[in-house]
Formats: sequence, C-alpha cells, structure tokens
Amino acid sequence: MITLLQAAAPPPGQETAVTLHGYSLPDNAAATSALSAALMAELPAGSTFTPPPPVRDMDILTWVRRGALRASAPPFPPEDLTDEWLHAVGTAENGAPPLWQALQDSSLIQFHILPETQDSAPEQSVRPAFTALEDGGFRILASGFPEDDPEDNPEATLIITDGAPLALRSRTRLLHAALPRDEGAAYQTTPERALFVLVVEGAARIGETPVRAQEAALITGEENLTVIASAPSVILLVDSSLTPRSLL
Repeated sequence: MITLLQAAAPPPGQETAVTLHGYSLPDNAAATSALSAALMAELPAGSTFTPPPPVRDMDILTWVRRGALRASAPPFPPEDLTDEWLHAVGTAENGAPPLWQALQDSSLIQFHILPETQDSAPEQSVRPAFTALEDGGFRILASGFPEDDPEDNPEATLIITDGAPLALRSRTRLLHAALPRDEGAAYQTTPERALFVLVVEGAARIGETPVRAQEAALITGEENLTVIASAPSVILLVDSSLTPRSLL
C-alpha cells in the first residue's frame, strides 16, 4: 500500500524565522513504526532550530541538504556540518534537547527514530558526504543492522571517514540515491516493514504513482521497492520496523 504525504506548514501563529514543514505519518496500528517524525527546515543564517517535541529518548538523524550548521547536543561536543553531511545523535530520556545553528542560509532534513533497546547509551556520530562512492542506486547512510557495518567502535563521538553507515539503536536504515532522469534504484526489505520515501529534489515514480519534489510516500506490505526518476532526483529512504511502539 502506498500513501502519499505532503509536507505541512506549522499552524498559524506558530511561525518563526525557521521555515519548518513536517510529514504527518499515519497514526494507526498498521503503519506504526520506529520512524516517529520526518521534517524539513529552512534556516536563515544566524538562526537556531530545536525540533518540536517529543525529542527525548530518540535517535535524531539530520541530513544537511545545503548550507552549514553547528549541531549542539550536550553532553557531546558541538559538530560543524556542511552540504550532504549526516549527523546522528541519541538523546537521553531526561537530557536537554539538541539544537542546530545556521552558520549560513541552510536547509536540513531530519528523521526521529525510536530506539528499540532502552539500555543502550546514546552516541553522536557524523558522516561526511561521499559522492565519489555513489553508484546511482541506494546507499546506506545510517543503520541499526550489525551486518551493515560490523566494525565496533566504542568512541562516543565518531567521524565516519570510510563511507560506513552511522549506527542506530533500532533495526532501521536511512538510504540515499542520486538518480539521473529515467534511471532507477531498487531496494529489497523483509515483511512487516515500513518504507518512507522522500523525493528531496526532482520527481520520481514508484510503480504508477508519481511523487514530486518534497513529497513523500509511505509504503507498507511490500518487500520490493523500485524508484524511477522522472527528472534528475535525490531520494532519501527510511526502512523501519512495524513493531508497535509500545514494544519498542
């Protein structure tokens, strides 16, 4: 089943210098997954952004679409990010919410993911862009599957320099594809998964369903996904478990 999702602006009276658009995920048992929130924000230079709650006890993935940001997530040290870098930080149940400061006009896309294990310590890590490694298909940027990156590094703050995915605390993946016009990317998953496909730039088709720039599609009940670009496109894909949140 495919459900199209459009980015929604905040209600009137809640506007700020930061332009925030969120994707409303279906709140029913059949679509409940580890992906708690997906949003897109435009930050003028000098502005700061703190995502709307809940943000505690989450893995927060921030992909810099363009610009330069400074991520501050105590107790971890600040991290400076730029175009197509990925920042991952785990928040504690009683910790201070993280914030992002725009060092210049910037755009970010953020995913909030519920951890599956309550006893795992939050971590922070950063993955620079590795455009030279992209092959046109989906590439894993972050994952909670050990087989995606068997290296075990105990450092609390990591800079990933070899193209390996950032570590998550749930069986979830974030993937990226940059596709020329009329080319596609395929992905295979397992039953009882939810696939959140966001067309960051360009336009694409999922089967017979067109998805325009900044639109998303939530796909359930499918094990195979093929995205065909109708124009040069950038795609982000989140593959998360359909386990009820009460059991995560």
